[in-house]
This record gives sequence, C-alpha cells and structure tokens, in this order.
Amino acid sequence: MFSPSSTNALAIIMAVLVGIAITPECDAATDCDVQIIKVHKVEIDGNKITITAEASIKMVVITPEIPADGKSVRYTGRHSTWITIKADEATFVIHRPHGRNDLWEKMTMQAAMDLEAGKPIGRIGFYRPDIKIRKNQIHEIVGPAYIYPKREAAEPVSNSDDDEQPVGKDIKRQDQSKGE
Repeated sequence: MFSPSSTNALAIIMAVLVGIAITPECDAATDCDVQIIKVHKVEIDGNKITITAEASIKMVVITPEIPADGKSVRYTGRHSTWITIKADEATFVIHRPHGRNDLWEKMTMQAAMDLEAGKPIGRIGFYRPDIKIRKNQIHEIVGPAYIYPKREAAEPVSNSDDDEQPVGKDIKRQDQSKGE
C-alpha cells in the first residue's frame, strides 16, 4: 500500500504534528527566554500581557561563522549561538500565540496574575520575537510567548524565616537571594 519513501514521509509528518501539539507543555525550545529578577509593573489585557522588569535574557543570535569556542547551533539553517544579557529595565509584551488557547488561559494568564500578586514565575519563553535595543541595552521584547510557571524544587524547602523569599516589587531568582 505504501512505498518505503512514503512511509518515511508519513513518519516525519506525524513527528512534526506531534511536536507542534505538545510544544508549550514540555518547555519547547524558544528563541528568547526571560528570567524576571525584579518586577516593576504588570498589565493584563485579554490577549496581551505587558511586564516592565529587571531581567536576565537568554537569546539566540545569528553569527557570521562558527564561534571560536566551537559551540554553535543552527537557527534557520545558519550558524548561531546563545547569549545572556541583563536588562536593567525592559518592557516585555507577550501576545497570545496562535492555537493552544487552553494553555494560554491555564498557564500564561495564571502566571501573569501570580506575578502581579507578587509571586515568582518560572520564565517567559518567546517564539520569534521583535527585540528593540536602545543605548546598548534591551529596551523591549515583543512577540508570541508563554509564561511558564515556577517549577517545584526536588527537595523540600525549609520553613524557617531565614529562607523566606522576597515578594512583590523585590522578586528575585532563588539563586541570587541566597548570597544576600
């Protein structure tokens, strides 16, 4: 019924469709990841969430050749590498991605409300965003994205007052708050 080449083509098509269907649920590869360090403002408006914050940003950039350290990935068929940048105050405009409305409602909107209430979040994962740079700093990132919830620690966390995480305007990543 099917030739070997058509069977391979069907297998590839099925793999792509399954990958698309489960993408946001399994923390799919994004083009730009944002870790919020300190939140200044959160606005929730239907299909758009705007966050102004201090953040650490990890993004893929295209390079003219393979980097000297040899660590290169392919992005749209071109050499690229991941860089990490700190933004003192940037605006992140998150638009609802096409499809997966259930995940937007359950995961992203809930995480945005948690952030607005002063609770920490995991990360913001942008897919092909527009990034604006002003005065050598990231000023704004706009595009389709999901806000991923903070993952639970593998070990139980102590309930002592000394280990309490700051909330509200002073949200910090767990690894940064231990040194203070």
